[in-house]
Amino acid sequence: MCCILVAMVAERHSQLRHLAGWLLLALFVAAASLGPLPAWGAVLDVGNEGRFVAPGETDTVQNFFGVHLVERARDGSERDFRWTSAPRVTLTFPAAQRMQPQILTVRACGCRFDGSTGTLTISVNDQPLLTSTTTDQWRQYSVLVPPDLPHPDYSLMVALDAPTWNTTEGRTVGIALDTVALQQTTPPRLLNLWSIALIVAGSAAGLTFWRQRALAAAALLAGSLLIVRVVYLPQLLPYNMLALLLTVGLVALWALTRVVRVGPLLPAVLAVWLVFSPQWLGYWILDDAFISFRYARHFVEGHGLVFNVGERVEGYTNFLWTLLAAGMLWFGGDPVLLATALTMLLSFALVAGCIALAARLVAPALAWGAGVLLALSGPFLLYTSQGSGMETALFAVLVLAVLLALLDERWRLAGVLAALTLLTRPDGILLAGVGGMYALLRGGHGAGFKQLAALRPALAYALPLIALYLPYYLWRWSYYGYPLPNTFYAKVGTTADQIGRGVRYLHDFATHDMLVMAAGAAVLLAVVAGWHERKRWGAVVGLIGGFVGLFTAYVVLVGGDWMPGYRFFVPLLPLLSVLIVWGLAYLGTGGGRHLAFSVQVLVLLMAMQLVFLPATSANRVGSAVWDEVQVVRRYREIGRWLNQNTPPQTLIAAAAAGAMPYYAERPTIDVLGLNDEHIAHLPAATINIDKAGHQKTDPDYVLARQPDIIPWVTAPYVATHPTFHANYHHQRYVGPEGTTVQLYVRHGLTFAER
Repeated sequence: MCCILVAMVAERHSQLRHLAGWLLLALFVAAASLGPLPAWGAVLDVGNEGRFVAPGETDTVQNFFGVHLVERARDGSERDFRWTSAPRVTLTFPAAQRMQPQILTVRACGCRFDGSTGTLTISVNDQPLLTSTTTDQWRQYSVLVPPDLPHPDYSLMVALDAPTWNTTEGRTVGIALDTVALQQTTPPRLLNLWSIALIVAGSAAGLTFWRQRALAAAALLAGSLLIVRVVYLPQLLPYNMLALLLTVGLVALWALTRVVRVGPLLPAVLAVWLVFSPQWLGYWILDDAFISFRYARHFVEGHGLVFNVGERVEGYTNFLWTLLAAGMLWFGGDPVLLATALTMLLSFALVAGCIALAARLVAPALAWGAGVLLALSGPFLLYTSQGSGMETALFAVLVLAVLLALLDERWRLAGVLAALTLLTRPDGILLAGVGGMYALLRGGHGAGFKQLAALRPALAYALPLIALYLPYYLWRWSYYGYPLPNTFYAKVGTTADQIGRGVRYLHDFATHDMLVMAAGAAVLLAVVAGWHERKRWGAVVGLIGGFVGLFTAYVVLVGGDWMPGYRFFVPLLPLLSVLIVWGLAYLGTGGGRHLAFSVQVLVLLMAMQLVFLPATSANRVGSAVWDEVQVVRRYREIGRWLNQNTPPQTLIAAAAAGAMPYYAERPTIDVLGLNDEHIAHLPAATINIDKAGHQKTDPDYVLARQPDIIPWVTAPYVATHPTFHANYHHQRYVGPEGTTVQLYVRHGLTFAER
């Protein structure tokens, strides 16, 4: 009887402690909802801007143009300033719209010293906000920035318009500029109402997965959201969207713990990392992503899946991704923003799939180690959390999903997923073939090849695959007129040079990504040490190894890829992570020192991954990713200028057929043939450039079509043609983001700038 009473008292005490814990968490959340963060601000101290990492770009602003060299005031203030050199000065605060509401402050001086006054108009994102007079005195001009002023990067572009005049020394100047600053007027709360709603929803989900640790899970979710809020700086994705992605991703990882056991802390750390890492490494979008977005927009507008209205050319190889982009546009969304959010969400799916696959071979702790290894991979983050706008993350997720379905012998589901993989990229045919062979072998293993039952798994796999993919394939062949995408004909040849390029691509990947070498050593170790257990791991490793080998051979044969971060190999990164922990598991089977050494190797690999991360940073000046960001920004500005200043039927020629045509919304000749049937089907490479997709062009054909405008960056592909300079003249314009837009314009055409 006494024992029963003691147990009842203990249970009652436990319930009270649990209730007290929930109350404390509620009080913490309530306090955080009232506590303010420091107000965000950005200051450009003109004359003391710090280093310029690129023309017009400092660590604070971009596109800072229209000023003279630094001078020092002679009024005893020791103030450094710059005279404006043009009627308009521009500068852009990147992603500053994410920190509304804000006040803009400009400190300037007319400084004509003859008693005359001038005018100053301050605009933000092309919207005039203030017009005032300038005098011989330094004055501060302040204006409240309206919310949601349109800008493709969610930035705030400040334009200062002031007439120029000539000094007694013969210099042309406008106003003296000292400071341009943005400052939040209302500090954000540590946790807003959106965050609180997510905490409540996430806690309810946590009760499902963590009945005994639901309080700890809820506290971890609240803490994770708080960390992301505190460290949040202006970036492409707004905080509320990041908070939603964090919550959904964390709940998904918690759901995985029901199968692959681990405490709630590690999933929370992974979730924060996947959401936070782009703030450190930077977001990016590839120029090629805008090709799909252009097809998607034309589809939504009712013109069909075409690059140019009325021209049926298949210049995309990601049908399913293009349809997703069309859905984003259909609902009025920004495909750049939403595609980035989707790839970040897919990063959680890839980590979860990697862990689930690793759990087929190793203990739960090591399986989660595979997920951590993957999450620290630079190429993985580059094409998932950091964005890219490409279908790579979706393809990689579908690859993992197919492999898991095959291992579970869920043949029909595997067939459906394999069809979706094929709809995402034609390379999916390799996985479809590997899956079919695996299903055939598993059927033969269970029933004997002479029995009809041996074919059932293969048929169950193949029928849904064919039923879904064959109608699409027949439609696209009839619609575009060719059995393969136009990009295949533009990129792929049969020369030894192409294979040599593919070998170099593989070599560079193997020597720049630690997962490759580590996976090779781990597989060798595991096969030797665990040969006697091959019946246990043979099916899993055989399936993974077969796909990795076949896909690698394919990448070499097609000549690799030019994009940063070894895009073609990203779908293999989860599989390499799995193979690494599999090898380490056998390394630690001796227990004691062997196990400790295995853990040390895993930690060392993780540390090395961190060391190599800056190589794929979009914020690292001079990196390939940083260069691509600059390219897209410049091409976007050319496209925006064309959109604002040319008639709708203006024909342009572009060598980079992504951002420029997308923002221009003008018919475009793709000089390199990805979206041009004639150039793509030329019999052989015409340009001696060792870069996939950049080896065919036809200047005769391009100039015969008489494009109205050829951007300066495209001119080298046609400038040597004898008729080029006879028909085109060089023009310079000021772009809508402040940089100089250089174009070759056909004789007789003029454009009135807006």
